[in-house]
Amino acid sequence: MSDDAALDEFGVGSEGSNKSDTAVKSKQKTDDLQALEASPIEDWELLRLGDVLSFEYGDNLPADTREDGEIPVYGSNGQVDTHTEANVDTAGIIIGRKGSIGKGEFSINPFWAIDTTYYISDNETSENLRFVYYLLQNMKLERLNAASAIPGLNRNDAYNLNTLIPPLSEQQKIATVLRTVDQAIQKTEEIIEQTRRAKTGIQQELFTQGYYDHRFFVETRVGELPESWRLEKIKNHTELVSGAHVKSELVSDDSSLTPYLTGPEDFDELGFTMTKYTDEPTKFCKEGDTLVTVKGSGCGKSTFADRRACISRQLKALRPNGKLEELYLFYFVETKQKLLKSLAEGSAIPGLSNSHLTALDIPIPSIEEQRKVGEVLKKYDDRIVYEKKYKSQLQRLKHGLMQDLLSGDVRTADVDIEIPQEVA
Repeated sequence: MSDDAALDEFGVGSEGSNKSDTAVKSKQKTDDLQALEASPIEDWELLRLGDVLSFEYGDNLPADTREDGEIPVYGSNGQVDTHTEANVDTAGIIIGRKGSIGKGEFSINPFWAIDTTYYISDNETSENLRFVYYLLQNMKLERLNAASAIPGLNRNDAYNLNTLIPPLSEQQKIATVLRTVDQAIQKTEEIIEQTRRAKTGIQQELFTQGYYDHRFFVETRVGELPESWRLEKIKNHTELVSGAHVKSELVSDDSSLTPYLTGPEDFDELGFTMTKYTDEPTKFCKEGDTLVTVKGSGCGKSTFADRRACISRQLKALRPNGKLEELYLFYFVETKQKLLKSLAEGSAIPGLSNSHLTALDIPIPSIEEQRKVGEVLKKYDDRIVYEKKYKSQLQRLKHGLMQDLLSGDVRTADVDIEIPQEVA
């Protein structure tokens, strides 16, 4: 059975499938296992994690001693650098020990695990290494955080957890199915990144050369622009709306109240995700506004308002007055994110003033050409949004499959699955 067939067997459909929403919930939760004294599944063993593997400490490797090479260097947050030497000469698993504890990475090549991590290779377990990687993900080791100023994972606490271990042949099949979902997630991430790069490239071109084939250009204070365009200050064609503070006791998760947008953490490619609401709204953005972050570390980040919402004082809204197309304004401001961030960083407390926004020079083609520019760039964002939704479906599917397969609720023993060499 091929990898794609393996996916179909366990409910992974084609791109855009909703099958992940129907994944069966696990009957044997990780917490339930701790109360068991024997395996509830024939042919599977109930073992302490410490009898399955050992966590080995990584080694110190200061940044100034690393030499640029082909060996990945892993910390608690994943790959942080490269080096010319490895301290683990085989494939292995890297687990965050300090900081982002429990976070797991799998390296198919030799690697260097630094001293904020544990690692596991074939020398530290007799089980299938890929299976162990997914087993640890499903056990959610981050919940074992040792209470301290700096989060930490005590390996002895992890060793005392019970876990179910199937025969090696079934381990390989489980790992193959889950690896196939991981590969689909990775492919989707690559598509998202490629689409973003393509959008960035054409975005710069559209705001300097235009959508149409212009023959004549003139030199302006921002560089060459089509002769028929005008260059004006944003303030001449927008209204600036400032946000306002809402007391924390007036903010809740009651979605029947007025949406309250507090900062860039809720921004999407186009629009935003609402997680907070208030019954005492003050300043609003409305659909079609360009929202810009003006306070904090996210200064300069922007999004397009796809609905009406109350906005905090961390945000300001640029509202076009009719001579600027809404999407054209948004995508132009998006190109100024690095500039706005640098202006904010020049202050003791990161922040953008009204003049930082309103004094921006904006090239103004005809309304028709503005509309075309907005339409072209929105197609890229629509593709990114689509792929992000598909990635979320795959992640939900993986979560459900891990619970089902690693608990024995769904068995692979009698399913014909071709095991790739990387898993075997």
